[in-house]
Amino acid sequence: MGAHLRESLLAQVAEVSGGSPDEAFVAVVKVVVPELADACLILLLSHEEWPLPENATVTARRVASATRPGLPAPPALRGQRVTVTDTVREVLESRVPRTFLLPEGGPVPSGLVPAVTERWLVAAEATSLTLVPLVVDDIVLGYAATSTNGDTPVPAAPDTELLREVLHHAQRPIRKAVDLQQARRTALALQRAHLTRPPDVPGASLAACYQPASSSHEIGGDWYDALVHPDGTLVLDIGDVAGHDLAAATAMGQLRSMLRALAWHQGPERTPATVLSLLDDVAVGLSIAPFTTAVHTHLRRRPDGTWHMTWSNAGHPPPLLVPAQGTPRFLTGSGEDPPLCVGPRIARSSHHHTLEPGDTLLHYTDGLIESPTASLDQGQQRLAEAAAQYRDRPLPDLLRLLDDLSDHRDDTAMLAFRAGPAATS
Repeated sequence: MGAHLRESLLAQVAEVSGGSPDEAFVAVVKVVVPELADACLILLLSHEEWPLPENATVTARRVASATRPGLPAPPALRGQRVTVTDTVREVLESRVPRTFLLPEGGPVPSGLVPAVTERWLVAAEATSLTLVPLVVDDIVLGYAATSTNGDTPVPAAPDTELLREVLHHAQRPIRKAVDLQQARRTALALQRAHLTRPPDVPGASLAACYQPASSSHEIGGDWYDALVHPDGTLVLDIGDVAGHDLAAATAMGQLRSMLRALAWHQGPERTPATVLSLLDDVAVGLSIAPFTTAVHTHLRRRPDGTWHMTWSNAGHPPPLLVPAQGTPRFLTGSGEDPPLCVGPRIARSSHHHTLEPGDTLLHYTDGLIESPTASLDQGQQRLAEAAAQYRDRPLPDLLRLLDDLSDHRDDTAMLAFRAGPAATS
């Protein structure tokens, strides 16, 4: 291998980026093939502890593969696991690549790669299989398995060393992807710890859902909440902290907890506007978040089965009313107030509406209606039409169907309330 090829490959792998380890490895295998191997697959260990426990069963999952032109297509990335054998453990613990010569038309040593890959190697006339440990920050994440096929020469020591060097130089983008994934896991765990099951409400039904963004880069600050006061007043909250990182998720947790406390303490006696004003004052004073939208709602059931709704909106998408009969409409009141955390002591307003038995009220975050290919008005129109179509479905089914409207570029939270039928005497 010439010095020019080495520098070219190292430069290519240095440019690898990806939002997840899987995406990073997809780019890495495309650097390896066809310059250094006829085929390459990446297998990640299921066990995060290192060194691997001696008596633990550890599997490796195939996350990426590439083959040179002229070879059979690799098997799909489904069910691609293999139990790590003693031989593979030895390679991983030594951190030294090892090449296995494959007999022409003969079987592949069992346990080095998934069974479907073993069959592919035989069909593709593989002559050798090289295992290269993947080490990031002194931790073995898994291994690469490369093959030579047909007339391609079996790799010599310099070839294997260059392969190891190229994979070693992929540490930085892979480490970045792993860190992003870990931060995302932490943020999602934090969010889900706060997004508790809605309470049971006499005379009504509640349902909620949260869907994280599909991109591994995105970690949102969406939340919902619901609680019932001793006097029967139901409180609903929906909110969204600006940002897509762990800081946004942390601020979400703080704001949700503070709003919950403010809503509980003298909550029924305070208007929703007063509660949001108090939250705004605390959030600004403690510099918790730079920009947050929220809707805070009180619902009180009347003897005739209707519900009196009072709400205040701090820059959030307006609630959607889906009446038992008639056209859905967005509840804008006399207009929404500015978001939280943008200016202290803003005068906030409360709005009122009556919900009839069978009416459905939907709180949601903007991830449900935002799209790069359509305006917010168009997104709201699609939401209203879908809600009308599915208005008779149970609330959990309604939310599941409405979630299909989102492209999941952003996370989405929804909280739905449905007034029960009027009591009969």
